[in-house]
Amino acid sequence: MTAALVLMTLHPQPRIESPQPKPVAIHRYWDRANKIEFAAGASLAAADMTQTCRNLARGGHEEFLPTQNCGQAIAFTVGSYAAAEGVAYILHRTGHHKLERVPVAYMAAASARGIVFSKIHGAW
Repeated sequence: MTAALVLMTLHPQPRIESPQPKPVAIHRYWDRANKIEFAAGASLAAADMTQTCRNLARGGHEEFLPTQNCGQAIAFTVGSYAAAEGVAYILHRTGHHKLERVPVAYMAAASARGIVFSKIHGAW
């Protein structure tokens, strides 16, 4: 019996390789795609706020803003975009690279919706 144990220890056992994790594609947060998305969102927000301020100056009413003052509407929009950019950065840092573009894209879509809504309802 001891001879069998000795022979088993002397006979090399095949090595079982553990599976290696796939390399994760690491990218910088401010890559080209993010810069383009940020510029597009900022352009949409600027167009939305331009028509919002023009509408408010002519006695119009904005339905989707918590204020009816041009300066406060701009501050609200800038704060919303900053919050979206912060959430996107947190998602990037925690490894949620597929989700990190969603908050800024949502804000851009909200600005585009505001522009279209104002156009349909004759705000400008």
